[in-house]
Amino acid sequence: MYVEPSHIIVTGITQRSGKTTALQALAKRSLCPVLFFTTKLGELMFAEANYVQPFFKERADWQFVESLLEATMKEKMKFERSWIIRATKGARTLKEVDDNIVKLLEASREGSLQHSVYTSLHAYFEIVLPEMERQPLSSTPPVLNQQGINIMDLTNMSDEMQSLV
Repeated sequence: MYVEPSHIIVTGITQRSGKTTALQALAKRSLCPVLFFTTKLGELMFAEANYVQPFFKERADWQFVESLLEATMKEKMKFERSWIIRATKGARTLKEVDDNIVKLLEASREGSLQHSVYTSLHAYFEIVLPEMERQPLSSTPPVLNQQGINIMDLTNMSDEMQSLV
């Protein structure tokens, strides 16, 4: 019997149902590269696996920055969009976006709406940038073992960072 890989789901009681064993067997028999993401400590431990470094391609366009801030704060940034667009002008990295925000903040009048929005945006970046700097991230996609199990360990990352990777 053949089952399309996009139609497989494995469920069961933790530590009792053999989910990891079933996934390992399916992955080995598929003869295709398989990539597992570990997101919580103690999950998906395979005897034979190729560990790959987490991949993150940094962008500084306003759409990406807006989605990054939305993921971090778990709220929509539609109101802040015009300020985000201004802050991303000419930036190639997220650090440069934050540097632009600081310059725009310093140029704005204290107590103004502009000052308030740039203060908030800078505070968001104070959450995002340190975590990104702490993570060992690769800027190139991983090379997967072509007929085996590949694991990308994301256990030391926040949910938001895991989503970005």
